Amino acid sequence: MATSSGSFSGRPAVTLYLDYSETSTNPGANTSVVSWTLRLVGNSASFGLDLVSTYSVNIGGTPYNGLWNYDFRSNNTPTITSGTTTITHDADGSKTISVSASATDNAGNLGSASLSGSLALTTFPKGRRWNGSSWTFLTTRRRWNGSSWTSLTIAKRWNGTSWVDLS
Repeated sequence: MATSSGSFSGRPAVTLYLDYSETSTNPGANTSVVSWTLRLVGNSASFGLDLVSTYSVNIGGTPYNGLWNYDFRSNNTPTITSGTTTITHDADGSKTISVSASATDNAGNLGSASLSGSLALTTFPKGRRWNGSSWTFLTTRRRWNGSSWTSLTIAKRWNGTSWVDLS
């Protein structure tokens, strides 16, 4: 799991955190699911706010916005929001996403905080083909035979959870 953080302008001891990780992959659909949580750490703060404040999260280009409040008297690490985002990989099977978040305390006790980061997702093999029942691809491996390099072509198939060699 990756974590990015930022301190609040009005109370630097209070920190905004975004935890994010790739939690599932679907090579057949060329997608991954990223799970994320936006949370606060009060660092022994002992005050609360019932007024509505705003947050913004962006996961790989998908925005989430909403309202939040907090009470550090009962919970020093409150979660603001969490969710999952489905990310489509590039045509070559690779994908790195940018993430960002911000939160503003509209009452002014905390001020505002922002953060950013990135996450490299699992790269799916190139040259995938649908054979009617599963995805397959060919991969080439080179082997030194003592005097020259030889190339081996190996067919792989997606079995629902991983790529396996075709027999």
